[in-house]
Amino acid sequence: MPVLDSSHRILLENLESYQLAQQCMGEIETTIWEVAHGVKDGIANPPGLPLVWNSDQRQGWFQADAFPNWDGSSKHLIAVGIEDISVANLLTPDAGAPCRAFIYTHMEAASNEAAKRPEIRSQLSALVPPKGFVPSAQDGYIFVKPLGNLSVDSLLSRAGLKAVFHDQMRELIDWLAAHRLAIEALGKRGKTKR
Repeated sequence: MPVLDSSHRILLENLESYQLAQQCMGEIETTIWEVAHGVKDGIANPPGLPLVWNSDQRQGWFQADAFPNWDGSSKHLIAVGIEDISVANLLTPDAGAPCRAFIYTHMEAASNEAAKRPEIRSQLSALVPPKGFVPSAQDGYIFVKPLGNLSVDSLLSRAGLKAVFHDQMRELIDWLAAHRLAIEALGKRGKTKR
């Protein structure tokens, strides 16, 4: 059983302030999500590269899936997006799960062992990553870029938030478009090897 001490007393004596702080935090989180989720409305699909947008507010991520029905599967080959979107993860560069942009392949992280395609990692990793991205050893993740360490002013500004999320997604989608032919060729090589 926890021991109630002076910190609990301070909370109870300032309960109204605490409740207001909780309400304000919820409003900040909602605004961040609305701005992040709205990014897709300002980004057009590049020619020849249809994108399917997905998101989960509760888990704090959104992404654009590209290269559908990869190699005869029902999956998209690549997802690019931003995950772990929250106030703490955007303010703190060393958060436990920092907000980050990512390039992910569904083929490496398939739950069915027979569907896994580990060679996809080496082939995609050979492509030059977008600026600021680093290789990731985490299953499915090819490149990642931490997005934490935003200023309080950036978090309180819709324009500042939009710039962070929009610019990052624009860069990821431009990367997909620039490497579209090389990525499509990976599927053709995979089919000829079988």
